[in-house]
Amino acid sequence: MTFYISISTSSRGSFLSDKAISVILIYPTMLPPAYLSKKLIPPLPTKDGGMLRTIREACEYVAAIGNERELRRHWQHVRKLILEEADVVAVSWQLRLAVLKDAKLDVAADQAIDKEAEAQARS
Repeated sequence: MTFYISISTSSRGSFLSDKAISVILIYPTMLPPAYLSKKLIPPLPTKDGGMLRTIREACEYVAAIGNERELRRHWQHVRKLILEEADVVAVSWQLRLAVLKDAKLDVAADQAIDKEAEAQARS
């Protein structure tokens, strides 16, 4: 499986160098399996992709969102964090913001997850 990570350039240059880079291929072997299997905190329900529970599922979701969405700054930031193997909390937070900005968060399911977590915390 290949994860496609696009990095677009702007008037300020690219994220990785002064040269224009259009697509970076990310293969699962580029990221440690232990990192890809880390659980998002909390799981993220989407209107178009089910439930995102791990960083691997987040990568698959990002790879499938389409060119228009993947060029948005908030998705570029998510990709950058994943490439840097950032802390799962940071990836979870930025992924949640990106899904929310694209109006793809399943709010009803998200509220149910929050209520379930609160109930577990009380017991």
